[in-house]
Amino acid sequence: MQRRRRYSGWLVFLIFLSYHLVRAQAPIADSLLTSKTKELTEQHLVQPGDTYYRLAKLYQVPVDSLISWNGEILPAGKFIRVRPKVASDLTPSSESGSSAPVSPTNALFKSTKSKSTVVAVPPNTPVSTTITPAPVIHKTVQRVMVVPFDPYLYFSDADEDIARQSRVPRPQVRYGFRSRLSALLTPPGFETINLLRTGTNRNADSLPEIYKSLNYQYRNVTSSRFNPLPPKQKAIMSGPKTWFLKQKEKAGIATVQEATVAAEGDKYYGVTVKSPNFYTYYNNRYQPDYYLFINQFEIHTDYSNCLDRTTQDFIREFTVHYTIFDAQGNLIAGNKVKIPYVSNMNDLEKISRDNLGKIAQRILADLPPPQIPESEAAQN
Repeated sequence: MQRRRRYSGWLVFLIFLSYHLVRAQAPIADSLLTSKTKELTEQHLVQPGDTYYRLAKLYQVPVDSLISWNGEILPAGKFIRVRPKVASDLTPSSESGSSAPVSPTNALFKSTKSKSTVVAVPPNTPVSTTITPAPVIHKTVQRVMVVPFDPYLYFSDADEDIARQSRVPRPQVRYGFRSRLSALLTPPGFETINLLRTGTNRNADSLPEIYKSLNYQYRNVTSSRFNPLPPKQKAIMSGPKTWFLKQKEKAGIATVQEATVAAEGDKYYGVTVKSPNFYTYYNNRYQPDYYLFINQFEIHTDYSNCLDRTTQDFIREFTVHYTIFDAQGNLIAGNKVKIPYVSNMNDLEKISRDNLGKIAQRILADLPPPQIPESEAAQN
């Protein structure tokens, strides 16, 4: 019985000792974990396809700061710095993690590893806790900011058929065309600021605010001087019908003219910026040289024009309205692209491959040729 009590006493003592050892090591583990977590949050592992614009929006830091910290090259698989050094990292601290109090009148003392040795710091020495701002890095290429169309300005009579054959929810058809067209609007020689390609919802969340700053209405087509439209040619009529019309004109018999699509063809669904601070805000945020707005996306099936009755194949048209402004809000081009297609093809992927690339190429043709930015030209 006494031996059992002795063992019980030793067991209680060991449990008590283990408990206090664990509590003594907990602050050390917490400090190591905090330090490791802090180190990881200040760095980012570059993934294939990462850009400085994506990382700037993800970590809410300026693009110029990221470039100044890590250089202009962004290699995949490398850790880069994405956070500024905080003030606590810039002030001296002891190895134990405790900082000495700062007094403006008395001398400052810094503890070393040996407690019996102190080093005196001259009094009234200012301790700097400010972070020097990163130098401004001038952009090396011109930039284009792409604003995708508002989902409410998407009109289609084919989404049900496309969704059924593609086996996707019906809303995904709309957003699929939206994201694919936006991804193709990458003009060569420019840096593209695409609000749907950042990999984060922060830019996408700003799109409703952009849409509130815009005003839409039908306007006359304005062709870009960099890609002028070909002149319209008058149709040369001949044959019995022409002779008959001429005889009616001589007799003074008027012919009723029906409205045609051509009379409507000189109009497009244009956009204007109604917010007075729009260009100031986004010029400072992204420094774009041009703004490319996709205003409206339409899919219309013409059931009066049948290509093949046996397969119920009709003409289906894709129409995209767009406007291009420069950084000062001057109109570069305002137009629409119309692509004819077939109605018996309802595969979302194939429709996108066959049509959206052509639409994007036609829109980008209205952009001015890329130039060297003024800041870069001044440096050279």
